[in-house]
Amino acid sequence: MGRKPMSVGKLIKCLRAVKDMSQMELAEVIGYSRSYVSLLESDKRKPFTEDLAKIAEHFGLPVELFAEGAMDSVQNRRILADRLADIICGLDTEPAQT
Repeated sequence: MGRKPMSVGKLIKCLRAVKDMSQMELAEVIGYSRSYVSLLESDKRKPFTEDLAKIAEHFGLPVELFAEGAMDSVQNRRILADRLADIICGLDTEPAQT
């Protein structure tokens, strides 16, 4: 039985939760409403490319990880796991100011 691929919305929600951010805080990062973030996380709306770039930058990840099917790659899962470990263990650096 195969693993269900991680959707972009689920990835965004996971990253936000690990950083202990509210939907409103993430909305401020990308310049949209909390309801837009909610729609992204529930996969009811596909994010604009510019929004993915802002989200990726905020979480210190390459934007390519947010492409559909990117989490099917073992290498990409390792990149994500390493970044999550940095965040959880307090090795996180401040996100770049945009």
